Amino acid sequence: MTYPDYAEFGEILAEHIIATPAEVHGLLSGLLAGGLPVDDQSWHVHLNDLFNDGYALPVALQRKIEKLVVVSEQLYRDNQFAFYPWVPSDNDPLDERSEALAQWVQNFLVGFALVCQELSKAPDDIQELINDFNQIAQLSLEFDSEDEVNEQAFFEVLEYVRVGAMACFNHYALRPSNPASKTLH
Repeated sequence: MTYPDYAEFGEILAEHIIATPAEVHGLLSGLLAGGLPVDDQSWHVHLNDLFNDGYALPVALQRKIEKLVVVSEQLYRDNQFAFYPWVPSDNDPLDERSEALAQWVQNFLVGFALVCQELSKAPDDIQELINDFNQIAQLSLEFDSEDEVNEQAFFEVLEYVRVGAMACFNHYALRPSNPASKTLH
């Protein structure tokens, strides 16, 4: 239950669309966190609209993205809190990772908003998370150097985003669709 290789997936995407793995994963993660069931194929429409001018992606790429959806949903549901935003690895430059995280958050918000359109009715903690995500998406996460302080700052933002995305998923995707009636018969 892991994501594919980031660089390889990026090369495959580049052959067909102008989007990074972080952007695609952010969108899909936002859709899932907003409550879109993993077997709901409407993510195709959203992905096509946002990244391919409404045109369908090649079948081979669709299958790879479908696997990404399944893995993401499994990681969200994992009891060990295994879900994480898919950004370049720790071996990549900090600027690349921070830019990818900002892209991930921007697209998470888009996906989440497409599914969860009544945010004003969300609990206060979810509304606060989304507001924080809006601020993170607008921040310039460029770092002057790759030192331990900047690595730690990046990790803290990444961890906040990871936990926030899981909180949204737990609230919207794991809630019972038909709460039990409180009427006694």
